[in-house]
Amino acid sequence: MEMQRTQVECATPGTSGKGISGIDFDGSQPCRQTDPDIFFPENGGNQYETRIAINICKTCKFINPCLEYALQTKAIGIWGGTTERQRRTLAKQKSQP
Repeated sequence: MEMQRTQVECATPGTSGKGISGIDFDGSQPCRQTDPDIFFPENGGNQYETRIAINICKTCKFINPCLEYALQTKAIGIWGGTTERQRRTLAKQKSQP
């Protein structure tokens, strides 16, 4: 689990600077003010926890670049307002002609 927390901290820095995919974060990301465990529920978590994480993402101005990062890297957890399952579906849809 420690690796996942580090991944979230790298993806959502609390200060200004370049983060994932060269995105210029400004420290305002709501996930930075939230316990990272909510974005990495153990054993898939429950629907309530997942919904909380997704709703936090929906308030963030970086939701789209975060989602793109997750799609490119096959990141685990909640990223860009989506679950791993949702991203797998999106990736399949993108790969179809």
